[in-house]
Amino acid sequence: MSEFIEARLLDEVANGFQGGPTWYTETVDMKSGVIRRLAVRSRPRYRFSAPYQNISPTKTALVISAFNACQGAARGFRFKDWADYSVTAESIGNTPGANSNPVQLYKSYTFGGTTVSRPIKKPVSGSVTVYSNGVSKAGTLDATTGLFTPTTAWTAAQALTWTGQFDVPVRFSSDELIFDFNTLNALSANIDLEEVFF
Repeated sequence: MSEFIEARLLDEVANGFQGGPTWYTETVDMKSGVIRRLAVRSRPRYRFSAPYQNISPTKTALVISAFNACQGAARGFRFKDWADYSVTAESIGNTPGANSNPVQLYKSYTFGGTTVSRPIKKPVSGSVTVYSNGVSKAGTLDATTGLFTPTTAWTAAQALTWTGQFDVPVRFSSDELIFDFNTLNALSANIDLEEVFF
């Protein structure tokens, strides 16, 4: 059984959408009063609360189909994070040498002198362009892994950037899906999701 389904959950979330990065930090309170902090993960895990408000029976059926095909929380799928889904001229380092080795797409987050990089494993097909020293590079994008392989060899020591959109690989946080029947033709549900790592 595949643990991931390469399809995106219905985009039409309502006002009230919530979501963003979470971290896992261990803290130790020392006798001196100093609190030692350790970031257990090297990158954030995203969580979402996606409200579907007054959606039609047809769209409700799409959500129910996704939930049942995923067997609740068992399988992952794609989700659009409306707060963070695109990059423009995002640096992904330098070319890996005069070869045709693939490169991984990343998005970086910088505050002061500190940067955290997040691998982008689910780019949106047809939206991504990779640039070598500012010039578009032909190649093949694996939209299931975020790996870009050039058609011809890289030129060594050139700066790589990319522009495009991406989804977040998530799963349902619960094995239960509950809809509110506002009217016969308008149903609502609030669905909790959490990112899955590969």
